[in-house]
Amino acid sequence: MADATDIAIAVEDPGAANFVAFLPDELQKRGISSRLFACGRAVEHLSRFSKICEILPQGNPESILNQIKPRCVLGGTSANLDSPVLGLIRAARNQGISTVGVVDALMNADMRFRGRTENPLEFAPDWLLVPSRTLMESFVGLGFAADRIRSIGTPHFDFLKKQRTLLEGNRQALRNKLLPEAGNRPVFLFAAEASVRTKQQPREWVESYELRGSGSPGRTETILEELRAAFVRTGCKPYFIIRVHPRDTPDDYASFLDIADEISHGGDPYELISAVDCVLGITSMMLLESVMLGRPTLAVIPRRVETEWLPTIS
Repeated sequence: MADATDIAIAVEDPGAANFVAFLPDELQKRGISSRLFACGRAVEHLSRFSKICEILPQGNPESILNQIKPRCVLGGTSANLDSPVLGLIRAARNQGISTVGVVDALMNADMRFRGRTENPLEFAPDWLLVPSRTLMESFVGLGFAADRIRSIGTPHFDFLKKQRTLLEGNRQALRNKLLPEAGNRPVFLFAAEASVRTKQQPREWVESYELRGSGSPGRTETILEELRAAFVRTGCKPYFIIRVHPRDTPDDYASFLDIADEISHGGDPYELISAVDCVLGITSMMLLESVMLGRPTLAVIPRRVETEWLPTIS
């Protein structure tokens, strides 16, 4: 029989992985036992921080809980309607186990605990930890109890502050090492979004876009098409790098090799961010990370409502 653990942490998404990466260390300092479980893209993402996680066991949520025997389940979610973390949260609630959800960013609040239902709180936990009061208000608007939400900032930023201290002052050396082909050209890094996939875009989003690119149905493709047109119009010829989102592959951006000098994929992006002149994106968390690392950023957004999705834009 396995010993019970105080808190079982389960994440599937890179954003949620950022949020909880250092949580087991902090819990241990306080005498609280925990186990960090991951599945999907979160497994590779946690390796960025040299964090060893356990693969979330296969099987139905009830049997997983019987194996782990947690006193509390803490789950990080994404917009994946079929995330196994959702089932784990609901199974824990049904068994009377305390549940906590962590949400890393404002976008898609109504999709985080919906699953394949019409109820945005169908798989909601007992408690929520969020990075801002704005996100807290979004969940209250969906019907989540305000007294069970805590706005705690983003723990990932503590890590980024340490990274900035380590990297500051080494920009030119990093540029020489990482970007020898760039020469004196300005270096732009574009942070792609996983919502590039057409099937993940609600029709009403596309219909309300004020930027339409060349007519591509994909969100990230639309903005890359706009940037391509802008480079042609202005005669701007930057050294242009597309940073692939962890959920995608370099092949997803093959149609933009005419403007991309490099396709960056995998590994730690923070040295590269520190070496470039500007980071462009839509509403990727990498824009927020870049600000924390002291780099200029430009958000190119297709809908005005998205100005509220990142604090550095709003």
